[in-house]
Amino acid sequence: MTIDDLYEDLKDGIRLISLLQIICREKVCRKFNKKPRMRIQKMENLNFAFAFMQKKNVNVTNIGSSDILDGNNKLVLGLMWTLIKAFQVAEIDVEGVSGKDGLLLWVNRSLADYPTVVVKNFSSSWADGMAFCALIHRYAPTLIDFNSLNPKNAQANVKLAFDIAREKFRIPQLLEVESVAGQLKPDEKSITTYVSLLFKEFASGVQKKKAVTTISKALNIAQRHQELAAEFNQNASGLLEWLTQQTERFQTLSQPRRIPDIKEALARHLDYKKNEKPPREAQFVAVEGCAGRWIASCKNNGRAVPNLDPPIEKLQALKAKLDELETAFELKLRQNLDSYQKTEIFLTKVVKDLEKRCVSAGH
Repeated sequence: MTIDDLYEDLKDGIRLISLLQIICREKVCRKFNKKPRMRIQKMENLNFAFAFMQKKNVNVTNIGSSDILDGNNKLVLGLMWTLIKAFQVAEIDVEGVSGKDGLLLWVNRSLADYPTVVVKNFSSSWADGMAFCALIHRYAPTLIDFNSLNPKNAQANVKLAFDIAREKFRIPQLLEVESVAGQLKPDEKSITTYVSLLFKEFASGVQKKKAVTTISKALNIAQRHQELAAEFNQNASGLLEWLTQQTERFQTLSQPRRIPDIKEALARHLDYKKNEKPPREAQFVAVEGCAGRWIASCKNNGRAVPNLDPPIEKLQALKAKLDELETAFELKLRQNLDSYQKTEIFLTKVVKDLEKRCVSAGH
C-alpha cells in the first residue's frame, strides 16, 4: 500500500488504519470497510482510526474525522506531526528524559567531544549541516572526514549528511537540502523527525554493541567458571583422599620402642616431609585459591555461589588435623629418641662401672 497524495489518500481511512496498525503492531478495530465509496463509510473508517488514537492517548482534540475527509491540508499535516511525536519522538527516553527533550539530550551527549558544534534546538542549530555530520561521524567515524568540513559550506555539509544517512543507514531524506542549509529557521518539526530517525539507528547500534559485549562477558564468565570448576574438581578429590589417608595413618601409627627403629621412623618421617608433603601443600594452596576465585567471581557477577564437593572447609579441617598429628608424631619420636638415648648412655655407663668394679675385685 502506497501514499501518493497525502491529503487524498487518507480520506477513506484505510491507509490511516494501516499506518496505525504498522506503528502500533496491533489491530485498530475488528472490522472496517475495505472498499468504502460513500462518505458515511469513509467517515466510519476514520472514526475507527481516531477512536484507536484516543485509546493510545494520542492528543487529537483539535482534529476530527471530517477534517481528514475534507482534505484540510493544515490539519492533515498536523495529524501526521502528532503521530510522529506520539510514536516516533515520544518513545525516546534518555536517562529518564523523554520526547523531544530526551532527543536533544542524546544529541548533546553524543556531540560532547565536538566543541565547535553547539546544538540548542531543532531548528537553527542544524542550518550549517555540521550537527548532522558530527552525529554521523560520532557513530560511524570512517564515513566522514569531519576535520575537513567547513561550517560556511552549509549546503555541501547538509547534502553529505543526508546522502550518507540514506545510502549507508537507509534513513529516508525527509527534507530538501535547500530547506535546511543556510536557513535562519529551518522547520523544527521536520528536523526533529529526521533526527529521531538518526537516534533510532545509532542508539539501536549502541544497544546492539552493548548487548554483544554483555553476552560476550557472560560467556567469558561462564567459561571461566567452568575452568575453575574443572580445576577444583580435578585436584580437590585427590587431595581429599590423600588427606584422609594420611590422617588415618598418623592416628593409627604406633611409636617404636627401640632406638634403631625410632631413628628409622624419624628418617622416613623427614623424607615424607621433604618429598611427599610439599607437592600436596602446593596442591592444597591451589585448591584453596581456586575455590576462593570461583566463589568471589560468582558473587561479583551475580551468580549463585557453587556448592563445592568436597567443601573447602572440610579440606581445611583435614589439613589442620593432619598438621597437628604430624607435629605430635615427630615431637614424640624426638622425645622418645632423646629419652632412650639418655637411658642407653646411662646404662652403658653403669655397665662400664660394674665391669671396672669386677675387674678390681678380681685383682
